Amino acid sequence: MDSFNSQSSTDYSNPQVWNFVSASNLHPMKVTINVNKPGTAPGLLFVAPYTVYEAAMIGQTGALIMDQLGNPVWFRPLASRYIQNTDFRVQMYCGNPVLTMWQGTISGTQTATPNLPAGDPEPGAYFQIINQHYKVIKRLFAKKGFTADVHEFTITKRNTALFTGVKQVPADLSKYGGPLRGYFDDYSIQEVDIETGELLFFWSALEHINPADSVVPASSATSSNNIWDCYHVNSVEEGPNNTLLVRMRNMWAIYNIDKGTGKVIWQLGGKQSDYFYNLSYIHS
Repeated sequence: MDSFNSQSSTDYSNPQVWNFVSASNLHPMKVTINVNKPGTAPGLLFVAPYTVYEAAMIGQTGALIMDQLGNPVWFRPLASRYIQNTDFRVQMYCGNPVLTMWQGTISGTQTATPNLPAGDPEPGAYFQIINQHYKVIKRLFAKKGFTADVHEFTITKRNTALFTGVKQVPADLSKYGGPLRGYFDDYSIQEVDIETGELLFFWSALEHINPADSVVPASSATSSNNIWDCYHVNSVEEGPNNTLLVRMRNMWAIYNIDKGTGKVIWQLGGKQSDYFYNLSYIHS
């Protein structure tokens, strides 16, 4: 177990919250395993609990490792319920297993009237790498004015970090049916050298994907401070021959991208699909 500042203003008398005599500042939520059938893979379960603004929070936000019965193995709480971890998992770095996660504030969790589209990362967010002694050995921030995004952080076989970032770009959205003084929610894919922080690769959705192809109308920007979340990148994965597979929820599409040129090789789904596809799969 681990020890950080507690979220002391929260009521931890809830029977769904763990309380420990030996670690009085740790209050992870209790997790009930509803199905535990034979044949499941062995190993631990990784979760990072949080909730939206004004919803009841059970226990503390943070990063929780459990066994397959739901018993806590390790827990690192955060100083406030308005700070979250996401994408908490095990990866390999320099030949050793490490824990990786995103940390920051997710828009929509800190106020009823967020300044960014719900789910966007607030400025100041970063990724962290934790070694086998549960010590943070690296904190990585997005480059070029982008904010580290909650969706993707992958350590490659080259010991580089591949991740997504978000940035609000001022624009006239009226030609798309949105506000005159609006913003694109631009997503970038970045690769950095973990040791030096050097930016090795950068790709912007706004530079390569027509926002007019979004299935989310630009008029929706009026409900999120005139910011149009036209792309919403969900995942990035390395493919063969120096390519990337990029999935965008609000485009209902997957893109195969040439890292060398930044161009889209093919698109699956969305308004400009090169193939027939299962719409429910792309959008899920």
